Amino acid sequence: MKPSVIKPVLATIHKKLILRKRGKLEHPDRETLKVMLNQILG
Repeated sequence: MKPSVIKPVLATIHKKLILRKRGKLEHPDRETLKVMLNQILG
């Protein structure tokens, strides 16, 4: 998928749409997610 497809989807999620938290990502997982989002979104 191209970044131009993902960016609008991530940008339009409003806090009121999130029903509940499902837990926390541990530090290594947060870092991995950060790297992956940077690669996708630029």
